Amino acid sequence: MNICENLITKLMMFCLIVGVVLLSGAPPVSAANVNIPDANLRAAINAALGANRAWNAAVTEAEMKTLTSLKPKGTIASVEATWISNLTGLEKATNLTTLGLWGNFTDISALSGLTN
Repeated sequence: MNICENLITKLMMFCLIVGVVLLSGAPPVSAANVNIPDANLRAAINAALGANRAWNAAVTEAEMKTLTSLKPKGTIASVEATWISNLTGLEKATNLTTLGLWGNFTDISALSGLTN
């Protein structure tokens, strides 16, 4: 092979590999992780999603859409120990119909797009 044919062959292999990786490894948009910076909110969401989930597990947009209720569990004393101050991430819970959280909220704009 001459240099030009060798270069073309390598370029074609590179394009093939990139194409396969992009088609097979890219997660769908709904599988993107949701930004939930408040650790206590993340823990409450993970508890609502399932008893066997780690409190700090990543939460996807698809999982957020399954949430219909998010309420604190336990006594007032235990809830106060897990106050939430940042609601970022709840905007992805588009099927949420019941919300009951303890906290000190200064910005509730994450809830403004929720219609249920």
